[in-house]
Amino acid sequence: MGVERLNSLRLKAVLPLLLAVGSSACQADEAGANGPGEQQTPAYGELMPLKGHYVWGFESADFYPCEATRVECVAIPAKDRQACWVRFTEDARARLSEVEPGNSHAEGGELWIEGAGRKATEPGQFGHLGAYSCQIEITRIDKADPAPPYLFEFRN
Repeated sequence: MGVERLNSLRLKAVLPLLLAVGSSACQADEAGANGPGEQQTPAYGELMPLKGHYVWGFESADFYPCEATRVECVAIPAKDRQACWVRFTEDARARLSEVEPGNSHAEGGELWIEGAGRKATEPGQFGHLGAYSCQIEITRIDKADPAPPYLFEFRN
């Protein structure tokens, strides 16, 4: 079989798939969806007090909510903790930057945060590559403490 004939067959096999993907992307855009790789903003529950460990690193922004004391939270076995993808409102991000200006550096770090926020009402695929089943939006930070005890140890 000649190269031109083979290329023609490949195009015929791939063309319907390309048209279907293009069509669904247009429908998503018309429905108000975000761009490729972006997630829609979820519906959030009521504003509530939040406290827990905020842990960040390369392509991760984890919040481990915990209703106990900080020391008790660290003692919880890793298998019993659930990390949620965390987002900060503009005001909360500004407060966070006052306390820990390097919080977006890829080498990672950790803070104990107390404040207020909202949790997504439905499980989903949040964060980098949709790796998180829950998402928390922190709207207010009353306390952000970089001191130990920590959930994780980071190398400098």
